[in-house]
Amino acid sequence: MSNQKHYKVVDKKLKSMNVEHHPILSIQYKVGEFIRGKLESGLFVFDSLENARHFVRTLSYWPLQIYEAEVKQSVRPIFVGDGFQTNIYKGLITILKRKKNKKRYLHLIDKDMPEGTKCFKQVKLIKRVK
Repeated sequence: MSNQKHYKVVDKKLKSMNVEHHPILSIQYKVGEFIRGKLESGLFVFDSLENARHFVRTLSYWPLQIYEAEVKQSVRPIFVGDGFQTNIYKGLITILKRKKNKKRYLHLIDKDMPEGTKCFKQVKLIKRVK
């Protein structure tokens, strides 16, 4: 278990937002209960509230929530994407390249992971951050 605070971004149903509609990869979280990832890539969290909030702002069209989280067993971050996600990702890149203030969105274009992303085998949602 880590002593550093971590933050998990989920949708309003407490599902992992990145793979919410993927029948195999989707993770359903429960407050106060450790959830184990389904893949070796682990579960993504942010290392600071600022990084989590920045990520939520970049996806303002999606109703997201941030939870303080407890984590176990750090793993190496690996971006996981299937064909569906890859097509969405390519479309997003095209749109973002046209934006005048694209520097704000560079983590969606130039890197696989948003700033401050950490991965762990288990994550427990503690409390919602206002």
